[in-house]
Amino acid sequence: MANLSSRSRLHVAVASTILLLMFAMPELGAQSLPDAGYVLSINGNWKSSSSKNLLKQFQSLPSGARVVAVKPITKESVIAIALFDGTTIRNRCKAGTCQKINLPITNPSSSTFNRAAEVAKKPEPSFKDRVAAAFVSLFHSTETYFIPVIIREEATANLREAVLESSSGQVALGPALKDLPNARYRLIAKELPEDQPEASTKSVSLTIDWNPNQPAQAKAALDPGLYELIGPGNLQSWVLVTSSDRYPEARDSFAKALELSTQWSNEVDPASSRMFLRAFLATLSKNSAESIK
Repeated sequence: MANLSSRSRLHVAVASTILLLMFAMPELGAQSLPDAGYVLSINGNWKSSSSKNLLKQFQSLPSGARVVAVKPITKESVIAIALFDGTTIRNRCKAGTCQKINLPITNPSSSTFNRAAEVAKKPEPSFKDRVAAAFVSLFHSTETYFIPVIIREEATANLREAVLESSSGQVALGPALKDLPNARYRLIAKELPEDQPEASTKSVSLTIDWNPNQPAQAKAALDPGLYELIGPGNLQSWVLVTSSDRYPEARDSFAKALELSTQWSNEVDPASSRMFLRAFLATLSKNSAESIK
């Protein structure tokens, strides 16, 4: 009787283990693959095998997804996708037909990319993490980084998106002004909260004597943080002011983002590239704020 009881308990234990594995397997199988890239630009109707909805600009595309054009398909149906390996895929439809795009499969265990939700868990996010977070912000809050039409159509030089260094209470503004001609500029610096850039409540007036041959002379008193610079004649840009100890890393990371956006010049308009750079600066600002806490 004791042996039967032991055998019964063994059967129950085995059965329980099998049931646990059966219920656990779907959960393991449902583990999502890392994203392969993002929609840089899009015209016409396109869908991904990962979603039932039409794709939108700046939307993420998971590893292994298949992207197809859907009716009505015209010669104007075109999509450009930026992959995290640095390449860009462009597909334009012809004569009512369009080739499918099969995105590469990335191994989650070897990928250096993590979704934006995981970025906050890391004290020092990788460049890919920051790019991902910038695209997620663009997709969910496009209007926050929107470039007004009047600035999009402006052909003259403008302020630049940039990372600026604050040293002894003075900020070197040269990287933001480098495209402007010699003149005195009256600017407004609107402080932008890193979590809600659209909720700006504080601003500072600046008067800058700018000489392209003496960029180091252009300085102003600004606290570290994210700012929108606004000047006469539709001058506008976003800048991130950092302390001297954080400046080198932030400057180098932003330089990579600028180089990346330059590679997209044939796929997106300059305004979209600037929107990405603004979202990237906001991500850098948030990372800096979190590392201080």
